[in-house]
Formats: sequence, C-alpha cells, structure tokens
Amino acid sequence: MDEKARRIIAKLIVALIIAVLIILLLAILVVMVRRRARAERLHNAAMAEKNRQILRMERELHEALREQVDKRDRELAAYAIERASDSQTRLTLAREAEKAADTSATSDADLRLKLTELSRRLRQSDADAISHDFRVYFDRVHPRFVSTLQELHPNLTNNDLRLCVFLYLGMSTKEIAALLTREVRSVETARLRLRRKLALDSGASLANYLHALAKK
Repeated sequence: MDEKARRIIAKLIVALIIAVLIILLLAILVVMVRRRARAERLHNAAMAEKNRQILRMERELHEALREQVDKRDRELAAYAIERASDSQTRLTLAREAEKAADTSATSDADLRLKLTELSRRLRQSDADAISHDFRVYFDRVHPRFVSTLQELHPNLTNNDLRLCVFLYLGMSTKEIAALLTREVRSVETARLRLRRKLALDSGASLANYLHALAKK
C-alpha cells in the first residue's frame, strides 16, 4: 500500500471517529434534553398539585371562617333577641309610668316629674349598654363594616350605625324596637331616614346593601 492510500485511509478513519463522536454527543444531548423535559414535566406536575392543594386549603379555610362568622352573627342576633325580651318589660313599665304621670288623678307635680324621669331612665338604661356591647362584639367579627360605612356615608350618626348593625344581623323592626325600648313606628321612621341617607332607590334592598358592604 502506497503512501497516498495510507493517507486516504487515515483521513477516513479520522472522519469516522469524528462522526462517531458527533453521534455520541448528539445522543448524549438528546438524552439530556429528554431528561430535562421529563424533570420539568415532573416539576410542573408537582407545582400544579401543590397549587391545587393550596387552593383547596384556601377554600376550606374560607368556608371555616365564613361558618365562624355566621355562627357569631347568629349568637349576636340571639343575644339581641334575648335582651329584647327584657327590654320589652322595661318599655311596658316606662309606658305605665308615663300613663301615671299624665293621668289627672296625679296632681302632685313632684310625683309627675319623678314618674317622667323614671320612664326616661327605663327607656334609656338598656339602649346604651346594648349599643356598647354590640359595637364591641360586632367589630370583632366585622372589623371593617362600621368604618366602611362611615367612609362612604360620613353623614351617618351613631344611632344610624347602630341601626345598620341590627339590620345586618337580620333583626326585624319589632325586635329592634323592643331591644331599644322604642316604639315600632319610631324604628320604621329611622329606617326610612337611613335609606335616604344611604341614597338607596325605592326598589333597592337595605339588607342586601349592608351585606354587600360587609364583603368589601
């Protein structure tokens, strides 16, 4: 074999070696790419499962919090209704005192004054305590409700805010009147005045507005 043939054979061997190395490198690259793609799929699947678990936990936590809030709202309403029964007795006594003060048989001016003052105290005694208790307990359950109301409607008085709390809890006009030792007509008037201050349309539900406000 002459020198020229040996050179050709050497070049072919070198070319073959280079080709084999290139094929090996491509094979290694393909394997690495496939492994990386598989690792990414596994990672994405793990992240997706983790996200699903987080969303499920968030839903469960939200439901648990919602149940807790609903439970406390029911407890507040039950407390109010229970106090309303006691307040109704006070209101009856207040009316009797007013009746005695107005009767013509009561000629003693000092006695009439005392009866009138007794009636006023009977009407007021529960109202202040109820107002304070509800603001304390209600604010713990709905810390943003009253402040949001005040921000949106700065013209609301403390009595208006208290009425909003009672209405949010689903209390009827009669229950609110008994709770505050007020006449039903007085509470109805307060509700109408509240609707005007909130600028609600005639067909809009006051309760729905307050519940929507509590979610903000």
